[in-house]
Formats: sequence, structure tokens, C-alpha cells
Amino acid sequence: MTYQPAPAELEQVACPACGIDNPTLRYDLSPYRVVQCRACGLSYLSPRLNEATMLRFYQDDKYFENGDVFYDSVLYWKKPPQVERVKINP
Repeated sequence: MTYQPAPAELEQVACPACGIDNPTLRYDLSPYRVVQCRACGLSYLSPRLNEATMLRFYQDDKYFENGDVFYDSVLYWKKPPQVERVKINP
């Protein structure tokens, strides 16, 4: 079941990149919306869960159940590829 936040648990936010608060709607995922900043083009979530609500979820051990697969895959992608330099003689 998906968590349905109370209105007090949501916050409207300005663009996290440029600080302008004049977005255009991209996707409505009620109660959340993906919006795009008209100034810089960044897409972000607004409204989003407020910090206190997010912390409550992250402090619950159940949030991270079976997370080892996700985190292993993220760590894998963050590793830079091993590239061997080859000198080509013209």
C-alpha cells in the first residue's frame, strides 16, 4: 500500500537548482507533482514530503528491508570504468 500523506506533511518548494518558484506541471502523481522550472529546465518534485516526515521514514528499519540489492547496484554504477590506455603509433 502506498503511503498517503496528510496535507501538513507536504511542502511546496522552489527549484532546488536556481531558486525560482515558477514551475510548469509535467506529471500529476497525486498528491505529488513532477514540475519543471521555467528558468533552468530542472524537473523536480513539488509538493514533496517535508523533512520531518522523510526522517520518520528513514529512521524506520523497514524502509531499508531488502535494500542491499538496490544499494549494491547503485555502488556498482558509481565505480568508474577501468580503461586501458593504448598508444597508437602512426
